[in-house]
Amino acid sequence: MKQLLAVIVGCIVLNGCKTTTPEVDPNVIAQKYCDSIKNGDYETFRSLFFFKDKIFTEERQNEEWFLRRANAIYDLEIVSASIPYIDIKFSSRPDGFQRTQTIYVMDDGLIKCDPFCILHSTEVLVSSYGNVTHKDLSRRQGGMKILESSGVSLHKYDLNATPEENSESLERIKEWLINNLSTYDRSKFNLPSIPPSETDLKNYDRRLNAKIKR
Repeated sequence: MKQLLAVIVGCIVLNGCKTTTPEVDPNVIAQKYCDSIKNGDYETFRSLFFFKDKIFTEERQNEEWFLRRANAIYDLEIVSASIPYIDIKFSSRPDGFQRTQTIYVMDDGLIKCDPFCILHSTEVLVSSYGNVTHKDLSRRQGGMKILESSGVSLHKYDLNATPEENSESLERIKEWLINNLSTYDRSKFNLPSIPPSETDLKNYDRRLNAKIKR
């Protein structure tokens, strides 16, 4: 009898006595995200992220940093919610600027990146392209460094030249970005890759084709 019981227990273990995880509801995640920013709730906000113990520290994105960022936003509206893309309309102070951007959520319900705190790698590239077109030298240096470290060819871009003198290089960099952003995601810590959403790609296209900063 004992042997039979042991066999039955062994079969149960081997054949899938699996633990189930609660179903992930993107609408709940989206609402918690918006409410935590509106209410200045730092602990709830950081709990939504995979990187919460690596990014949200006393030395980096601490509560003071969060509150300063949250106070610059006067409204958030959920546009759509699914996995892996949650679209949020951000309205900021003091100019009332509005933009719909995407929060990237993994299958386990934790946020991988967002426009408020942990930027998607494509957002970093597009912002860096904007910097290499800027009149300020330090901005150009920062943008150039990030693009190079991300594997983007600079096509003889000259840090000390004018935007006009760099026009051919800038055009070729922009072409590379336009052709590669849709599948680009340099994930840290071996996280699943999530390519940019259609919403963010439309934003990138508009920004990349905007007038070069002087």
